Amino acid sequence: MALNDGSELIGTVLSDEQDTVRFLTAGGLRLAMPRSQIRSITALPGRFEGGRYLRPDPNYTRLLFAPTARPLKSGQGYFSAYEV
Repeated sequence: MALNDGSELIGTVLSDEQDTVRFLTAGGLRLAMPRSQIRSITALPGRFEGGRYLRPDPNYTRLLFAPTARPLKSGQGYFSAYEV
């Protein structure tokens, strides 16, 4: 969540009401933010585990130089060039 004053918060939106957004920060703080103070809300591609934000693994479909059984999502692909 980006605020009008330039602050950025990472956490989970608990509820999205007409004039207020209820938000749980990564540190466990519950906030009720007036919509007038919020510039934007953006979903992050990772996940929260143990109070920490974990980014998605960019190498989810491969392990070292060989493919794995982990599938790509529909419409995704990648190209790799290796030199030895």
